[in-house]
Parts: sequence; structure tokens; C-alpha cells
Amino acid sequence: MRVFLSYSQDDQREHTHFRKNLMALQSDGYITFWDDPNIKPDMEWRAEIDRELEAMDVFIGLLTTNFRTSKFVQRVEFKRAIERREERAAKMWLILVDDCRIAGTTYEGIQVLKPGGKPVSKHKSLRAGFDVAEKELHQLMIGLWQKQREPDLLSQSDV
Repeated sequence: MRVFLSYSQDDQREHTHFRKNLMALQSDGYITFWDDPNIKPDMEWRAEIDRELEAMDVFIGLLTTNFRTSKFVQRVEFKRAIERREERAAKMWLILVDDCRIAGTTYEGIQVLKPGGKPVSKHKSLRAGFDVAEKELHQLMIGLWQKQREPDLLSQSDV
């Protein structure tokens, strides 16, 4: 599965911590992920982002106050992720990092992960909170894999 990681540039610390969790999932063979550090100086950054938004199977957003107020995240990344979700072309999971309001926002109908039942920022450390988030994402990904494999398994049983 291709994962697109979205975050506000103002959340570099949170991104750095969580990126390691995605690297672990990638090392274990569950995902390949893309985030903006993959943009090289000779690349057209906007075209690269657009290409990855079209290729993603899963959009993961680090839901913080900065994420909610970033014009680029909202107008480009989140907007396209919503469209792809409505087209049933991609899943969308948001990880609640800050203890921000969900009710009455555009995030209300989206699966928001509260690792261990609380925002990442309420754990003893960011590392601890993101480690719990990784475990929960792992379970969601296994569920997606099983759903994707069901048609293959059904067609094999016909043979």
C-alpha cells in the first residue's frame, strides 16, 4: 500500500517522530510511504505532490492545530484526499496529535485515530504516543490487506 503522509510544516518535530514509525512499517513490508522530504532539489515540488496524491492508497494526516490552519494542507492535500476517499480510490486516516476539536469540523466524518484513546500529545512522550499509533495503524493495514485479498481468494477457490 502506498501511503501519503500529510502534516503542517510547523509540525516538524511531530513529523520527525512519526516518520520513524512509518519507516518501521515500510521495513516490515506493509507499506511504502511518501512525504515531502522525498522531494529532491531538481524536482518540481507541486507536480510531485500531485502525482503522489493520485498514487496513494491511504492518506495519513497528522491532525494538529497547525494542520487545520495550513492553507496548503487544506486546499491541496486534504481536499484531494477527501475527493479520492469519496471516489473510493483511497482511505483516509487522521492521527489526533493535538487535543483539538473534531465535532463540528470537516474531520467529523473521517476516521480519527486517538492512540490508546487519547491524542498523541497526552501520552508521556511523542514517541510513546506515536508508537501506540503505529500499532493501531498496523491493525488497520492488516484489515485492508485482508479485504484486498478476499477477491483473489474467492477466485482461487473457483479453480
